[in-house]
Amino acid sequence: MPKCETCGKEFNTEDGLNSHQADKHGMSSHEKKEVKKQQGEQKKEEVHGKAKRKKIKRYALVAIVIIAVVTGGYFLLGSTSSNNLGSVNLGSVNLGSVNLGSVGSTHTHQDFKMYVNGQMVDFSQPKYQLRSNLVHFEESNGNVIHTHATGMTVGYMLGTLNIEMTSECLSIDGVRYCNNGNSKLKMYVNSQPSSEFGSYLMKDLDKILVSYGNETDLSGQIASITNEAATQSNAK
Repeated sequence: MPKCETCGKEFNTEDGLNSHQADKHGMSSHEKKEVKKQQGEQKKEEVHGKAKRKKIKRYALVAIVIIAVVTGGYFLLGSTSSNNLGSVNLGSVNLGSVNLGSVGSTHTHQDFKMYVNGQMVDFSQPKYQLRSNLVHFEESNGNVIHTHATGMTVGYMLGTLNIEMTSECLSIDGVRYCNNGNSKLKMYVNSQPSSEFGSYLMKDLDKILVSYGNETDLSGQIASITNEAATQSNAK
């Protein structure tokens, strides 16, 4: 016998049940079935939606992990120099102990000149241009050093150009120039003698001279150092 699912009352016919439900409960058994059907479909959609959302979240998590790994690797490579690198070799040149910041940790400029036996070294040559993203000469200008990492020393800068300097010797283009008799290696910073040589920590707007030879008066070489670093700093 048909039975009302709402109140439990039984009827002899389906029509009687429908009339009862329409009068007492506001819907027929057919309508109730439709409602149940719709509720079932809605529940399926909800279950499907939850599964889909879980899947999207899982993919998103994987993507985040991949991005984090790639980004972390990039910054690790980009900022390797932010750690103490100890004794570093660049090609055949030992750069000594350095503690550089990452690329972009600073942006300073230094005027620089080097003389060997009275001859100026031309750093505007292509072989000396843009040799490192940490420190370099650029735009065919051999007068101004562009420094892009904190902790930059003269020795490291020269090392990027395959030039090695100690307190007694200068090695450039495969030739070694060492203190010998009257020929001496000398360095001046802002017109003052410096005994730090390769370990000197470069500062913004420094005027640096490295000179090897038997000259006793370096006033001409010092005077040849340009004032372009100030112009570059003002323009950056």
